Amino acid sequence: MSNHSSDTQSDLPKRKRSAKKAPSDDLLMASDAIKELGIPKSTFQRLVQAKKIPKVTPFGKTEGFYPKEFIMLLSSHLKGQTSYSEVAALLEKMTSKEPEQVGATDWIRPSDLPYVLALDYEVYGTADVVDMNITARWWEKNPYQCRILFDQSDRTKIWGVLTIMPLPLEIIYQLLEHKISERDISQDDIMLYESGKTYNGYIASAVVRPERRTYFRMLIQSFLAFFCDQYPSIQIAKFYAYASTDEGFDLMQQLLFSPRYDLGDNTFELDPMRRNRSRLVRSFQECIRKKMEGSQHTI
Repeated sequence: MSNHSSDTQSDLPKRKRSAKKAPSDDLLMASDAIKELGIPKSTFQRLVQAKKIPKVTPFGKTEGFYPKEFIMLLSSHLKGQTSYSEVAALLEKMTSKEPEQVGATDWIRPSDLPYVLALDYEVYGTADVVDMNITARWWEKNPYQCRILFDQSDRTKIWGVLTIMPLPLEIIYQLLEHKISERDISQDDIMLYESGKTYNGYIASAVVRPERRTYFRMLIQSFLAFFCDQYPSIQIAKFYAYASTDEGFDLMQQLLFSPRYDLGDNTFELDPMRRNRSRLVRSFQECIRKKMEGSQHTI
C-alpha cells in the first residue's frame, strides 16, 4: 500500500471559482469600472463615497454595482486625470455642460417619421429601409404597432424603435422565408386589435443607438406593458422575428426566443405565455397573473 501522507494541498486538484459578474448588462462591478476608468481604487472609492459616481445596490444584494453608461461616459472624458480632485472637477464640469438626459417611450406619430427614417438609414442603409409613405399607411391602419424611444426633453432625438406588427400567420411565414419583403406588406394585411381575438406579432424592426443601448430594455418593457394592459381581451399567441442587427439578436437573447431553423437562418419565435427564464418575459407573465385578479382594460 502506498503512503499518501506526503501529498500536499498543492498536489490536489483546485476547484474552479465561478467568475463574478454584474446582475445585468447595464451595470458594472467595481473592479470592471475601475479598470475602464483607469484610476486608482482609492480614488474610485472616494468618488463613490462622495456620491459623485452613482452606486446601485440591487434588492437582496450587499455588493454595489455601477451604471455602465455613466462609467463609459466618464471614461470618454478622462484625459489622464487620476487624482480625486481632478476627477471630481471633471465630473462637476460634465454635469454643468451635459444635463442628465432621460429616456421616454411612446407610440409613433406622423411627425416622428422623418427622425425615425434618419435612424433607420444609419442602421440599415438605404437599400433595406421601407419608404416612409408605406410605413405611414401602416401606422394609419393600426397605430399600436411601433413604439419609439426618445430624449424626454426633445422628441426629435430618436434613440430607438421597436415595431411589432399584427399580421396573418401565412404573411409572417412568407416574410421569414424571404418569399416577400416588408415593402410588400399592404394596409389590408395589417390586422386591427379587436376584443376577443388572438394575434401573432411580426417584429419588423428593433434598433437603438449604440450609446443608448442601456435603454433598450425600457423600450421592450413598454410594448409588453401594452399587451399586458389589453389582456385577456386581446392576446398574443407568438412573436416572430428575423434577426439582422445586433439589436435584433439582443432582443432574441433578452427574451430567450427559440430558433425556427425550418423557416430559415436567424429566424426566431417566442410564445410569451410559456415558461421562460427571461426576466422580461417572467415580468410580463406576472403582470398577466395580476391582471386576471383585477379589472380588464381595452384600447
